[in-house]
This record gives sequence, C-alpha cells and structure tokens, in this order.
Amino acid sequence: MHRLFAICFVMMTVCAASAAGQTTEAQRRSALLQAQWNKATIQAAGEHGLQLSSGVIVLPGGGAASAAQKREVYEAALGHLMADPAVREFFRPDTNLIAKVTPPDEAEWITKLAESGAGEKGAKAVNAAATNPSAAKVAERSGFTDLVALALDSQNFVAADKSAVSLNLNAVALVGLNSKALSAPAAYRRHDALRRVGGTVTFGAKVPEKEITGLSGVPTADTLFDVFSWDVKMRVIGDRDPRAQHWYKVMLGDLGGLGEIQASLGAFVPLSELPILQPLLNDAFGAAVQSVKTRVSKSLQVSVKGAGQHLTTEAGKNKYTFAVLGDQGFGDTDFTFNILYSSVDDVSAAPASALFSVKTWSGAVAINTLVAKDALVTGRAMELSLNAKFDVPLDKSSLPVERKTAWNVVGAVSLPWGDAAKIPISVTLTSDPNNLKKEKYVTGHVGVSYDFGALKSLFKPLTK
Repeated sequence: MHRLFAICFVMMTVCAASAAGQTTEAQRRSALLQAQWNKATIQAAGEHGLQLSSGVIVLPGGGAASAAQKREVYEAALGHLMADPAVREFFRPDTNLIAKVTPPDEAEWITKLAESGAGEKGAKAVNAAATNPSAAKVAERSGFTDLVALALDSQNFVAADKSAVSLNLNAVALVGLNSKALSAPAAYRRHDALRRVGGTVTFGAKVPEKEITGLSGVPTADTLFDVFSWDVKMRVIGDRDPRAQHWYKVMLGDLGGLGEIQASLGAFVPLSELPILQPLLNDAFGAAVQSVKTRVSKSLQVSVKGAGQHLTTEAGKNKYTFAVLGDQGFGDTDFTFNILYSSVDDVSAAPASALFSVKTWSGAVAINTLVAKDALVTGRAMELSLNAKFDVPLDKSSLPVERKTAWNVVGAVSLPWGDAAKIPISVTLTSDPNNLKKEKYVTGHVGVSYDFGALKSLFKPLTK
C-alpha cells in the first residue's frame, strides 16, 4: 500500500512539473512578444512624430491622435515586429506537433486556405482520363484524391452501355484512420509516403475496338467490347495539398507564427485601440493566407503511372500504358502535360488472321484556368480547359494495316457542385486519317464526380 502511494505521489509530481514547465514557456513567449511589440510601437510612433502614453498613441503634447495617425503607426509597428530577429522563434515550426492527432489551430489555417479556394488548384484527376476509354480525351492531371472519389463518364446518361464508373482511391485510406485523424494535417504528414500513391478502377462501359487498339482502319473498328481498366499512380515531385510535409514550414512556421502573434497582440493594447489594430492584424493574416495559396498553386507536381485495360468477355487485346503526368501552376492557370507509351497485345486485323501488337507514343498538353469564383458555389470556381493530344504509331512497317498520326482537340468546362462534386462537360474534335470513313467527327462527354477527400469538404465545420 505504501508503495502504491509512493508511485501515485511521483506521478502527480511529474505531471505538475510538466504543466508548470509548459505554463512557464508560454509566459516567457508572451512576455517576449509584448516587450518587442512595445519596442516596435515606440519606434513607429517616434518615426511619425507621435509617442506612446499608457499604451495609447498620442500627440507629443499628450493630445489625442487621429485614427488615421494611429493606423499608420500600427502598420509601421507591425513591419518592425515582423523584421525583429528576436521574434523569429515564433516562425519556427514545432516538430512536436507532428505527433498530434488534430491540432485545432492548424486546422483553422487549413480551413481558411480551403475557403480561399486552394483546394481548387489540387490538379486532381479522379477518373484516370489518360487511360479511361470512356472518358474525354483530355490531358490527365497529376494529382488524385486524398481519400476516395467516384466519377461517372458518359456520352449519354440515358444509355447505360455508354457510361463508365470510376473509383479513385488513395493508399492512405487503407490504414483505417479514425474520424478525428482523417482530416488532420498531422495525420496527412504522418502518412506522407502512402499519400503519394493512388489508383483507379473503371468498369461498366462498352467501348469500340478502335478506342482500345488505336486501329480505326479495320472492318471491326466499331465493334463494342466490355472493358475493365485500372491504374496505379505515384506522385514523385511536389504536392499541391497545403497539409503535406513539403509545406510544413510554411503552415506551422509562417502562418503558425503569424497566427500566434495575431492572437496575442490584442491583449497588449488598450481596448480603445483594438478597433484600429484588429483590422490591420486581420488584413496581415489574410495576405499571408493568400501568399501561401499562391505558392502552393504555382508549385510543380509530377506523377508517374501504370495502367491496364482488359476485355471482360473476350481474350486478347490487353492494353498496358506507362505515363508521366505533370502540372505547373501560373496563378489561377495550370499547364498540364502527359507523355504516354502504350502497347496492345494479341490484336488481329480480321477474324482468324495473325496476331500482332500495337505500340503507340502519345503526348497531351492542356491549359486549365479557374474562372467565375463564387459564381455557383462559395469558395469554388469553374475550370475551363483546352486540350490537344497526339497519337504517334510505332513499328509501322511491321503492322499489317497502315497507321498514321492522329490528333484530337478538346474543349471542356468543369462546373462545381456543392463542396466536393464536379460536373465536367467537354466537346472533342478528332481527325483520324486511319479511319475508313475518312472524316473528322465531334463527340461530347458529360460526367459527374465526387471527391470525399476534397479539401473544402474535409474542413467544413461540423453541425449538429
């Protein structure tokens, strides 16, 4: 019994010491910030021919300064404080936060970024457009869902045989995170390696043979086949999600330090001065959020992927593709590029004829830009896209049928719906010199997708 009492006493002592240590550190940081703020305010007031009296900015004779004069002093004081070497420690990210489940303060910054539209620049593709035979022939974005996403692609929603369903999955969904960690920035970084891997399965559509083999100059080119496709994508350069380890210093350092300073300064000035200072603090924090959003959205993101297409009721004509996908941001505009190599095995030019393989190099580029922000959904924008794709045949001399380079141009618009859904609509113009009909033709695609890992959806405030 005495031993049990001794153990309890030791535990209580350790806990009390730990709490006291944390309180002392918080007090030290608060005292340091207040001292440097007072120093910066006195310096700024002197530069404007004013002075400080009991925390209030006044005229040299002690008369009341105008609100405009005070605003100028506080703006200058904030500039001095941000440049002060003594407060740099507030902008160093706390590595201990990586172990937290859901840091509420950081979640607040991510929420502000989500509300600013940062999630719209994630450069995500949830339907494996480059290798999905039912999707519009657009350049595929380098990103993918952060959790799970569903997409439906169709040329006709009324006809079920012309629609395909895609399930896009992030590898992190396999670790079974609990609901509190699901959207936590700390959890995102803790599983950074898994976050880099995603995959898609697509099923449910009937596809013409020419969309599989690339041979439109054979009699069976328009024969429909049931197709199942899959892909595995790995992000190798960059990350457009502000929760990522890549942006750790920016989020917990720059924004974190500014957030702590913003919350503290309000207690260092008299209440009469707060209506003048607080808007300046809000503006400074808003500018910092916008700066982070710009840095994230302009970053380069590159992924590699492998994909396969298989017929569900026929043998042969298996198609395998290897691709490099990239996005480079320029403000609200992205330049997207794809380089693909594909091979289709066991292809025949006619029934009972010899089998051969069809190999193709493909390239695709796109300009994607965000427009009409907040027009349909608050915090979200429409995306306009202009795409061009070229298919260059390989080993032409060894094929029993002639193949020439084919191209297509796609104009698309993606309409936001709710916090995480999109409705993509596109029109494709194709010029295929291999086609027996020797014609240009236009096709339209429409779809709908819902990303359960969308940034704006993950950080939407919970309601009872």
